[in-house]
Amino acid sequence: MYTQGWEPNPAATEAFVARLPRVYGDQVEELIAQDDGADALNYRALASCLAKEPSLAHWLDKRDGVNCVVSRQQGNIGSCVGAAEARLLDVLAAFEIMAGDREEFLACFSHEGLYGLGREKGNMLRPGDGLYGSAIAEAVSQWGTLHELVYGDIDLRKYSPTRCRDYGRRGVGTTLKTIAGEHKVGHVTRVTRAEQGWALLGSGYPINMCSSLGWVGNRDSEGIIRRRGSWMHSMAVTSRRTTKDGARIVLVHQSWPLSWAKGPYWEDMPWGSFWIHLADFDAALRQGDSFAHSSYDGFKKRSLPDLGFTFTSPRKDK
Repeated sequence: MYTQGWEPNPAATEAFVARLPRVYGDQVEELIAQDDGADALNYRALASCLAKEPSLAHWLDKRDGVNCVVSRQQGNIGSCVGAAEARLLDVLAAFEIMAGDREEFLACFSHEGLYGLGREKGNMLRPGDGLYGSAIAEAVSQWGTLHELVYGDIDLRKYSPTRCRDYGRRGVGTTLKTIAGEHKVGHVTRVTRAEQGWALLGSGYPINMCSSLGWVGNRDSEGIIRRRGSWMHSMAVTSRRTTKDGARIVLVHQSWPLSWAKGPYWEDMPWGSFWIHLADFDAALRQGDSFAHSSYDGFKKRSLPDLGFTFTSPRKDK
């Protein structure tokens, strides 16, 4: 069995949701009403940003001659919520840059840094692994995020399961918490139904999906995996499409070794990822600990002058 790590806390999650502005939910309902149903392969924004920065080449690996995004690996620690959050934010930042935000994609997000921040926010700094979705959603929106960069004598460029476990038990420390505050996520909202998730993905808002649903590890010709069994697991959901047969499906990013699943990949979908049917997506979301993110405060471009106008994003909520 591969390492999992979702540890639900319904009471804390409901308390967090009660503090979220009600307008976010209203905006999601507006997205549903305005949705055009078009495919939204948002992972391609990440692939494009990675290809432009030579120092990030290790996050791409060719398949059939095409650069495909490499999966995150949580290793032998139940830090899947941190891995999913990191991949979610990778895609969110890339999408916002491609949509016109005057920012640069300088680094992917730090899996262990986000996990440590989430564990502290969830009052879980103790021996053992695991985390719940609302804790990390609250952490990135209130405390901020960390990247795979060198911060003084702290080198986060390469993920370390050992460091991840240490951060989960002791926190990331005052220095990194201060740095994290420079790059916060503006908004998070809970997603409890597939129609919400479908509309959010259609406008470039990825989701950290925490649930107990499991999946049989064999992709079909469309890259789809069927639901079976139970996992206490968190995975990022970033993209959507409709198959030739009319099935609506969403893309799930796994944080386990590639050997966990077999079967063909659909086009340039990321390594280790898989598609699931909307009904299965709905069942996962209804467990109540999945959150969508928007408005990441990234690395501002400094080479461009202030041109005196505001770029209007193609997103439907603008």
